[in-house]
Amino acid sequence: MKHLVALFLMVFLVITGCQNIEEAPKPDSLIDEETMVNLLFDLHYTDAIQGYSGTKFMQRDVKVNKLILKKYNIDSLTFVENANYYFEDAERNEQIYREVLERLEAKKAVNDSLLRKEKEVEKANALP
Repeated sequence: MKHLVALFLMVFLVITGCQNIEEAPKPDSLIDEETMVNLLFDLHYTDAIQGYSGTKFMQRDVKVNKLILKKYNIDSLTFVENANYYFEDAERNEQIYREVLERLEAKKAVNDSLLRKEKEVEKANALP
């Protein structure tokens, strides 16, 4: 029975994986790679903040993604078209996300350092 399921799964993957998929066209409003890295960094960074303190965002009904797109003067359709265009190329996708990840890790290191200093100050100011 396991072999039958595995065979069915392999046939399904071959059939669906061998479809003729059209390449994403170059968007009319192409966002340069550096801006795309900045945009993705902002989206992922604020997503992490929302994950940490999501209740405050929900209470205030903050639409962070819309604000970030507004910061870069693009609409959601332009972002999706550019994302499809850039991420179709696996090497370019990896390079973009490597840069985003490096920036997120650097930001995390700064935040962790500030948190340690804050705890040290609180400990030093604690009553004996």
